Amino acid sequence: MAIFTSLTVFRYLLLAVGLLTLSFLVWHIGPVQIYEAVARFGPGALVVMLIPSVVMYVLEAYGWKIVLGSMAERISFGKILSIRTAGEVVNMTTPTAYIGGEPLKAYLLQRHHIPMVEGLASVVIAKTIMTIAQLIFILIGIALAFWTLGTAGSSFQMTAAGLLSAALLSCGIAAFVLVQRRGLFTWLLETFRRLGLRSTFLETRAEKLRSLDRTILGFYAHHQSAFYASTGLY
Repeated sequence: MAIFTSLTVFRYLLLAVGLLTLSFLVWHIGPVQIYEAVARFGPGALVVMLIPSVVMYVLEAYGWKIVLGSMAERISFGKILSIRTAGEVVNMTTPTAYIGGEPLKAYLLQRHHIPMVEGLASVVIAKTIMTIAQLIFILIGIALAFWTLGTAGSSFQMTAAGLLSAALLSCGIAAFVLVQRRGLFTWLLETFRRLGLRSTFLETRAEKLRSLDRTILGFYAHHQSAFYASTGLY
């Protein structure tokens, strides 16, 4: 009962923080400026502007649903979409290097009878797939730039810079996937041990971390079709 009360208080506290943050942003931008911008565009134009973002969130949520596999049967697509949206809001509004909302997604999945290991594994895999899809998107953009702008002058320099950036990103993604295949969380635990940094939090959850690595590896080894389908959606 005490734990339930504490969680309720914590939720209301987070809600209060969110409302205060929103109020500060409105005050900082200026209510008059916000009203003038809305009045200038009109509600119809604002709805049209939101459509691409809504479509993107729906497709990405479905891509995550595919990664969840059989576990997705325990939760409706609407809940998956709302959980993903909540996590992305945390990613975009807090200084957590765009990963702070990922554990939140796994935690919220738990409330729908999806174990933490499976939920967190799906979050890691979906994040990896999203990054791979973004790289493919960048490469397509660079190819189109070559095709439309040619290879002369500043356009070539811009395209070359884009290729270099994509190459560096590719190396980073390849390294991350390789580490996942060798056991990402087990590797982190072993790295901490070699550095002489004993983390009680990690040590007491060593078996769960190994289980998490096995779940991630199992997806890459046995669910290639889901991997490609999710990549396409992202």
